[in-house]
Amino acid sequence: KNAIVRSLPSVETLGCTSVICSDKTGTLTTNQMSVSRMFVFDKIEGNDSNFLEFEITGSTYEPIGEVFLKGQKVKTADYETLHEMGTICIMCNDSAIDFNEFKQAFEKVGEATETALIVLAEKMNPFNVPKSGLDRRT
Repeated sequence: KNAIVRSLPSVETLGCTSVICSDKTGTLTTNQMSVSRMFVFDKIEGNDSNFLEFEITGSTYEPIGEVFLKGQKVKTADYETLHEMGTICIMCNDSAIDFNEFKQAFEKVGEATETALIVLAEKMNPFNVPKSGLDRRT
């Protein structure tokens, strides 16, 4: 009721829809995506496998956050798979983050999903770049 429709096929598709699933964890509310958890296989032997669940703090495009395993802060360099994942997030990505002086906030440049991976890589710091003394806007 009272909907503005720009194309008839949209109405036909919506009329046939019985379930609408929506992600309201951040994309719809702040228009920002972020990585909050990572699951990495730790050991695979035959049909048995174990994985590690890492939690990542921070929910905006600001590249400040930490990686935790079972509540303990970890260094990416201590886990080969995390180092590789961080490297892949950087090398296979066309997005970036940019600091908006007027809004005093970081904004995405490119696709939201790829930007979330770039922010994850910044938090993971796979190349151990010293961050002390860096300006947050550069």
